[in-house]
Amino acid sequence: MANEPKESLFPDVTCPVCGPECACGHEERAIRRIIEGTWPHGAMTAMQREWCIQEADSAGEGNWNRAELEPMSDKDLALTVMRAWSDYVNSHF
Repeated sequence: MANEPKESLFPDVTCPVCGPECACGHEERAIRRIIEGTWPHGAMTAMQREWCIQEADSAGEGNWNRAELEPMSDKDLALTVMRAWSDYVNSHF
């Protein structure tokens, strides 16, 4: 996505869906683990949450705003990022 940093804010993890042969991007693997509840690194950092807020806002094309996103739990915020990515893809067919 547009906000993808050159160096990820998220430690590399295996994808809970694909396993070690995963084609998911670095951030997507982390987001999927957070949603699943198997994120081994504790709560997201402030920088990780900010990345997710910006990503959901950007990819979600106005469906969510900062006021809605900031109070979300890590899991709900990660799920919203996945929904925003899905919305972005679906709106560009």
